[in-house]
Amino acid sequence: MGLIIQMVKSGCTLLAALRAVMCTSAYPFGDKRRFHTLADSHIQYGLSSYGRTYKTYLNNILNLQHKILKTIVSPNIKKQYYENINGLFKHCKVLPVHAHANVLLLKDQFFNESLRTKIEHPIYTRANSENRLRTQRANNAYGERTIGYIVPRLINSIPAEVKKCITPKNIKCKLKEYYLSTI
Repeated sequence: MGLIIQMVKSGCTLLAALRAVMCTSAYPFGDKRRFHTLADSHIQYGLSSYGRTYKTYLNNILNLQHKILKTIVSPNIKKQYYENINGLFKHCKVLPVHAHANVLLLKDQFFNESLRTKIEHPIYTRANSENRLRTQRANNAYGERTIGYIVPRLINSIPAEVKKCITPKNIKCKLKEYYLSTI
């Protein structure tokens, strides 16, 4: 993960030089494209290769995302989102790294039937009506229980309308739309 952070940090200086050359007013979707080509591919590679990592590493990557987005966008847009830095993510239609890690994890494990055991107990009537999934008790960071603990909780947090629309072909788009709407 340190190598990925170092690659993205070196990309920040390239972004500043690239922004000086390219005019953002001539190409309105340039912010999103520049971010995806220079930063998002490295972040996605790191998350897919090294898996879900600790929050401290994700927070470092999130700080780098903030710096990159501040470098990419024009000064007028930067002033609009001075108080709310997460508004930049919504403006550029880019997911923060925490949501991006959730999307990649759900993309791999959403249709895994071994993790999708529904709660069937007479006491849990609300959970039965909402089709909630059973979660394991332990949140173990090093063992195999992590996926069994996190994935059902993430699936339970998604609204039922979004769950019904998800298919193996459109899972990434639907989850990205959902997480962008929650920013």
